[in-house]
Amino acid sequence: MSKFIRSLKHAARGLIYLLIHEQNFKIHLFSGIVVLLLGIILSIDYYEFLVILIIIAFVFMAEIVNTIIEYLLDILHPEYHDKIKILKDATAGVVLFASLVAIIIGLVIFLPKIIH
Repeated sequence: MSKFIRSLKHAARGLIYLLIHEQNFKIHLFSGIVVLLLGIILSIDYYEFLVILIIIAFVFMAEIVNTIIEYLLDILHPEYHDKIKILKDATAGVVLFASLVAIIIGLVIFLPKIIH
């Protein structure tokens, strides 16, 4: 059990690091909180709320993986390289894609409620 608790501490430390040092992580956290509050204000139903939570997690996971890959690439190849730039751009594209999907789903859920 102590090994499991240690693992949880390491994971929490990683999330705290991201929150303190990564601007995009802060932006996603703020956006997620705003969307959850909007869901409460607009009284979205249980399943819509679950979809929103899943999408928020989807965007966070994309951002976390993007950050990990960027850090690894910086360690493995600190100087500029065209192929490294492509890899970094591609992983940033994953975050952009996740964010665009989140926006579309948010519009599908919230727009009808806002219009009414």
